[in-house]
Amino acid sequence: MKTLNRSVINAKELPVKIIQFGDGNFLRGFADYIVDCLNKNGFNGGVAVIKNRPGSGLETLQRQEGLFTLFTQGVKDGVTIDKNQVITCIQTAVNPYENYDDFLKLAEGEELKFIFSNTTENGIAFDEDDNFLERQPHKSFPAKLTALLYKRYLHFNGDEHKGLIILPCELIENNGDTLKDIVLQYAHLWQLDTAFINWVITCNTFCNTLVDRIVSGFPKDNPEAYMAQLNYYDALATVCEPYLLWVIEGDDALVAKLPFTGIDENIIVVPDLTPYRTQKVMVLNGAHTILAQIGRLLGITTVKESMENRFCIDFVLQTLHNEILPIILLPEETRLKYTKQVLDRFNNPYLKHYLSDISLNSISKFEARLIPVIRDYYTLNQVLPLRLTYAFACLIRIYKGNWQGREILRRDDDAIINFFNTAWKQYSTAEVCRFILSDVRFKSLADELPGFYEMVVSALDNLEVHGVENGFDIFYRTHE
Repeated sequence: MKTLNRSVINAKELPVKIIQFGDGNFLRGFADYIVDCLNKNGFNGGVAVIKNRPGSGLETLQRQEGLFTLFTQGVKDGVTIDKNQVITCIQTAVNPYENYDDFLKLAEGEELKFIFSNTTENGIAFDEDDNFLERQPHKSFPAKLTALLYKRYLHFNGDEHKGLIILPCELIENNGDTLKDIVLQYAHLWQLDTAFINWVITCNTFCNTLVDRIVSGFPKDNPEAYMAQLNYYDALATVCEPYLLWVIEGDDALVAKLPFTGIDENIIVVPDLTPYRTQKVMVLNGAHTILAQIGRLLGITTVKESMENRFCIDFVLQTLHNEILPIILLPEETRLKYTKQVLDRFNNPYLKHYLSDISLNSISKFEARLIPVIRDYYTLNQVLPLRLTYAFACLIRIYKGNWQGREILRRDDDAIINFFNTAWKQYSTAEVCRFILSDVRFKSLADELPGFYEMVVSALDNLEVHGVENGFDIFYRTHE
């Protein structure tokens, strides 16, 4: 069987309009898929992929001449989807740690318009070792970007029309603003021209974005089943879900410059993406955090199995519709549509999303995702949300480390595990609650929400005596 390359697939050459920092699964299954959709609508744009870390990794992409097969599998609008397509937009792949000149040469592209990046949450950071423009290759992504922008500025003599639109996909708040600040920090550190600094500020657009799509990568569990669908071998075959979301913060002027909203995908430009980030964190991530507690106490191992359990699905649905959605500041139609999409994703028959993986750092996740919901719900209704309170009790009980004769894996920092070990070894249930609610992470709940401590004690007592399902039923009937 032939290996995938441009002699196997008739793919035309395209002018590079996008430089992409990162060659991983997500950008290939998300951004490069979007560019291929654009090209079907006349965009005629190619991508230059930049390796973001030293070491090997680009050889396969280079050997396959930028081509890879994307398998899209899952549920969308209640319909099961299972399809594949060859993504052809990547034109070149450059390792700046081997040839920095080739990397900088890309700045001279006449048709270059966009920068994409996904360098992990830690990638948008200032590295003090990148202290000179001439010290190459630079370590950090922002330093590389600054050097690239400076090269472009010099090559085009500061032409105001040659600025770029930068769309970072890293999952941090205000990713565009943060990246811009660090680029300017390097410009000052390297003592670059004031005119260049003004060009960066006035002629380039750094966008805050929110991205969402599960791209699981190469199907290593059963590659033969995937290759059997092809007439070639693809070492970069990539699996993703049908769902896709790209929220870009900007105004009408930015919309006019972006081609992405013209295709049939969930890509939107909004003045403020904060409500969309809140929705994702509270609905998708919040539901995951709830399932990681409820499901594991019930002995369930995956999200899909949770959706097949009557109690789990009812608990999650009621929590979403009655306690989480009402406090999200988006139109009801938007909230309901997103919730339906989330449930479709949870029911993906092709994806094994383990609750044990989701449970990693559950304390900090509950703190960030669901404690604000509990607080806002109380502010809005002057009563406590019973299901979220019960989920919090389940979290506390999980961190005892065992349940009904089974050991429960706790994947968290040693300090947190030791904190809960101390509580459960030394105190009764009521004292455990008081001890935990005195911690800085949860203290505001006890201080600001009357009756929260007593409610958590009640939930824990019922959970311990009656089990997960009956315990909740008794707890809910007692307090509704």
